[in-house]
Amino acid sequence: MLNQRCLNIINSKKFQVEALNQLQRWNVDGAHAKMSLTYWPSSTNEYEILCREALAQLLNGRSTTRLATLTFKEFESFLRDDNITPAFQPDLKQLIEQQFENERWNLMYEVFMYFFQKTESVTSLDYIKKIRAANLITHLFGELFGNDFSLKLCHFEHEYLYYEGKNAKLSEESKQLIERIFKFVFNQDIKLVAV
Repeated sequence: MLNQRCLNIINSKKFQVEALNQLQRWNVDGAHAKMSLTYWPSSTNEYEILCREALAQLLNGRSTTRLATLTFKEFESFLRDDNITPAFQPDLKQLIEQQFENERWNLMYEVFMYFFQKTESVTSLDYIKKIRAANLITHLFGELFGNDFSLKLCHFEHEYLYYEGKNAKLSEESKQLIERIFKFVFNQDIKLVAV
C-alpha cells in the first residue's frame, strides 16, 4: 500500500503529457546544467507513473549529473509523508526500487540521446572516424553524468571497446546503458572491457 504523498504524486500529473512517440518514455529539453523533463505513461501501472512523476518533480531544473547520482534512498525519502514513516509497505519496496532503477536508467538513455545527435552512419566510417565517434560518446558521458561515468578509450576493435576510467569497474547497469548507446550509434553490439 502506498502512502498519501505517493497517491497525491500519482494523481498530480504535473509533468505528464500526451505521447508523441510510443517508443519514447521521456521528453528532455534544456541544457545539461538545467534539465526540463516531461513524460508520458506507457501503461496504467501506478508504480511506473509514481516513479516517472516523482523523478520529474525531483529532477526538473536540476543538472544531468544529479540524475546519475540520485539514489533510491533519496527517492524514497522524497515520497515520505513524514521523516520516520516509510513511503510504502516493505513488500512493495523491492518492486518500486526495481521500477525506480529502470526508469532512472531509461531517463539517462533519453538524456544522452537528446545531447548526442547521430549525424551519419558510422557503419560506413573508416577506422579513425569510428574511434573519434567512440571518443565523443565516452567524453559526453563524463560531461553529462560526472566522473563516475568518465571513460578513457584505450582501444576499439570490432565489437570490443577497451577503456579505463576513474571507475574502471562500472556497475552492470552502467555498462548496459553505455553498450545500449554504442549499439544505437554503431548499429552493432559493442562490449565494454576494462583494462
